[in-house]
Amino acid sequence: MKNTQKKLKAKHFRYLSKDVVKNPMIYIRDFYRYETNIIYWMNHIQLFVNAATVPEMTDRNFAENGYHCKQMIKQIEAAYVFFYQCQLPIQEAPLDFFSTKEDYHNYLFKLEFTTNGHIAPADTISKFFSYQSLQKWYETMDDIMHYLTVPDSGTTNTLVIKLLPYANC
Repeated sequence: MKNTQKKLKAKHFRYLSKDVVKNPMIYIRDFYRYETNIIYWMNHIQLFVNAATVPEMTDRNFAENGYHCKQMIKQIEAAYVFFYQCQLPIQEAPLDFFSTKEDYHNYLFKLEFTTNGHIAPADTISKFFSYQSLQKWYETMDDIMHYLTVPDSGTTNTLVIKLLPYANC
């Protein structure tokens, strides 16, 4: 019997290059070394999502919205490469972020996602793609970009409903 597992290729993604598909750490290292740090990026994501869900916060002339959306999609794609290459499992309860009080406090005070007290990026990535597929994340990001750019889209409630499970993370 032949192994029919397909390889990931750059053509499967919107923004990742061939080199990054082979080694997604290239993108992660370069982004956090040359463009921002994790604390600033987390703040940008928070503002970006808030602006997309609350029309009063949206500045449709803010050129960085497109940049933030593109970078978020690149990070989702890089995470998907890890998810796929490491054959991470689909979790039944992906929105259970905090197994222990220590995990909750690590997030609250140190801004670290931990599982049973240990930093576990594989667990976080597994939860992310257990919640919805890469294609669904593309749709979510497209919706966010739409709400940030189209005046009077009037459908931000749909995005709020899609993102509501993340309100507690």
